[in-house]
Amino acid sequence: MINIFARFRQLSDPEVSDVPYAVNIDKDKCIGCGLCVKQCPTQTLALSEKDAEGRRYVEFVKNCEYFEKICIACHNCEVICPKGALAFPHYYEVKKGYWKTDFDYPDALQNGYPNPFKEKKTPEFATIADKLTETEKVIYQRRSIRIYKDKQVPEKEIHRIIEAGRFAPSAGNGRPWQFIVLRDPSVLAEISEATLKWTTKITKLYQGKNFWRQVLKNSMALFKPAAIDQRPMVAMQALATPAFQDEPLDVFFGAKTCILVLRNSLGISNPDFDAGICSQNMVLAAHSMGLGTCYVGFVSTGMKMDGALKRIKKRLGVRWPYDIATAITVGYPAARIDGVVKREFPKVEWFE
Repeated sequence: MINIFARFRQLSDPEVSDVPYAVNIDKDKCIGCGLCVKQCPTQTLALSEKDAEGRRYVEFVKNCEYFEKICIACHNCEVICPKGALAFPHYYEVKKGYWKTDFDYPDALQNGYPNPFKEKKTPEFATIADKLTETEKVIYQRRSIRIYKDKQVPEKEIHRIIEAGRFAPSAGNGRPWQFIVLRDPSVLAEISEATLKWTTKITKLYQGKNFWRQVLKNSMALFKPAAIDQRPMVAMQALATPAFQDEPLDVFFGAKTCILVLRNSLGISNPDFDAGICSQNMVLAAHSMGLGTCYVGFVSTGMKMDGALKRIKKRLGVRWPYDIATAITVGYPAARIDGVVKREFPKVEWFE
């Protein structure tokens, strides 16, 4: 009971955020290619109108009616920019409220880069790459891919990815997972359309600050707090406001293959955790092969909540005790995106 009251107190203003919303854009370097805009998961970036010289630039824009500007500090825009024109010179930080972040922040921006050998001064990644294992390199450089080539991944490559998942550790060696590989364009399109309709409904429900909406959101947060954090909510809205209006909306970002990872509800101990380990094995294997991936959580969440998506799930043969743990897009990246980025430090306690 005390915990419930504490949650309500924290939720009195759940959108409080002290994130310094500013992406530095060097217009002299920007060529207006739009790659960063397509890669941005929250549509914080947009291309400007043409100037007097016919040039377009990237701009940092209001991307959500409710939250104004939300940048989740993934730094993917920095990595994908071919000219190095972008930089997000901050870390994502919410100082109070329900979604208060709890990290140790680097004393200098540069110090957030990988420093596996605990050097006094954080090194340039290129200077330590030859000392790392291939696995470490993939872990540090792997980024979510949202821009894919119009090219199908061969079946043998998908098999290699699933094999990596098959050999993941699990509680009691229970291996509580199955897989569904979606490659039929009509099925992918149907799921994408249904997911977009569902996320649009949730977004419309969430927008606005009237009394009853606030009560509803506070109540929802009691039962599923992580789901209505400002970051997934603004990502939902971004799905409905694509970077380029002349391109079709697609929750799979144009990838020709999506792997649904199913988890067995009767699995030993914590089947959700096991499915996560299995999925990350697959994702790391894919990137080591030169492929790109992205977790699409809206698909798996929607198939638990939305009627249309539930019907699709049933047609796909998903039956209890199995359910969809996550969806993973797989394809050939349309631009260079894998690369190191800055991250905050988790709190670590040592008992020796």
